[in-house]
Amino acid sequence: MAYNGTTASSSLVNPPVSMQLTMGGAFINSSSTRGTGGRAWWYNSTNSSTQMVDSNFFIDAYYLGMKQGDIVFYSGSTGSSAFCGMGVLGAVTTNGAALASTCGFVSSTANS
Repeated sequence: MAYNGTTASSSLVNPPVSMQLTMGGAFINSSSTRGTGGRAWWYNSTNSSTQMVDSNFFIDAYYLGMKQGDIVFYSGSTGSSAFCGMGVLGAVTTNGAALASTCGFVSSTANS
C-alpha cells in the first residue's frame, strides 16, 4: 500500500500527526537557529515498517515540519494481525524522508 500524504484525495489522506511541539525545549546552536530532531509523530496505517524505511516514504515530511532525528511511533493492522513500533527519521528534504531505523516492533494476531 502506498503512503497517502497531504496531497492525496480527502478520503485517503493519512499523514503523520505531531504528538507535541518539542521534547525538552528547542536546541539553540551558535548561529541561534533551531536544532534538528526532538519531536514525536504518530502514524497509523497498513504500511509495514519495511516500507517506511524506503527512500522518501513520507513524501511531505519537510512540509509537515518533520526533522531528521524525530521519533515516529506507528501502528496498524493487516487482516487479523496488528503491529506497533517506533523509528527514527533520517534525512529530510523537499523530496521526503524515511525512517533511518526502526526498533521496538511488536506484532500480534488478534483474536476474533
